Amino acid sequence: MKKRVPLWIVIILAFTCLAVGAVAMRIADNSMQNAPMGGTPSVNDANQISEQEAKNIALKKAGLTEQDVIFDRTEKDYENGILVYEIEFRKGKTEYKAEISVSDGKIISWEVDND
Repeated sequence: MKKRVPLWIVIILAFTCLAVGAVAMRIADNSMQNAPMGGTPSVNDANQISEQEAKNIALKKAGLTEQDVIFDRTEKDYENGILVYEIEFRKGKTEYKAEISVSDGKIISWEVDND
């Protein structure tokens, strides 16, 4: 003999699934709010500073020249929805880290570590 699941249980399960799905979608929407669409930059390429310009900005802040340092890393990344160049370089035991806005060349963050 077949047992039937009461209709009220089916209804409760359906509403629970819908509620969980709605919460998951809201969380996903909030986490993607500042992310770039399709991996493309949010600013026009013509308005962006070059990687070399970003390096020059960081070097000027440090009071150094390109011949004085060794670059460890330079790449584009998003920080809090802003496209930046992440630049890391060193001179001797002193390490420098900078985040430079791709759109206007402003220094978003700056760190100096004297080991």
